[in-house]
Amino acid sequence: MPAGLGGVFGLPGTRNYIPAQVVTDNITALGSSQATAVILNTGINNITTVAASTGVLLPVIEIGMQVIIRNAGANALSVYPRWNNTVNAAAVNVAYSLPAGGSIVFLGMTLTAWITQGATFA
Repeated sequence: MPAGLGGVFGLPGTRNYIPAQVVTDNITALGSSQATAVILNTGINNITTVAASTGVLLPVIEIGMQVIIRNAGANALSVYPRWNNTVNAAAVNVAYSLPAGGSIVFLGMTLTAWITQGATFA
């Protein structure tokens, strides 16, 4: 497939190709660090159970990749970048806190930096 036609999730066959139509529902957040958080493997993620201080881990960044997360749980969700990555220019490895009822898009801007866009909060 020619460059640029792989969509926002990378080209098919690359290690981080996540088709936009793939949705994972009923995810339970776990762990309180990058090492113990649940790894997200799809482009659209509905986290339905969020105990206090638990989280999820974003995939390895591909530039232009988008990952949508909805926090349908009762507590704030910690969204961790991969090791040595950032979210919104925060310090390296610091989690983004998504309030209960919130939804957000994470966009891979560089190979080590995510930005957030389109946030909605309940």
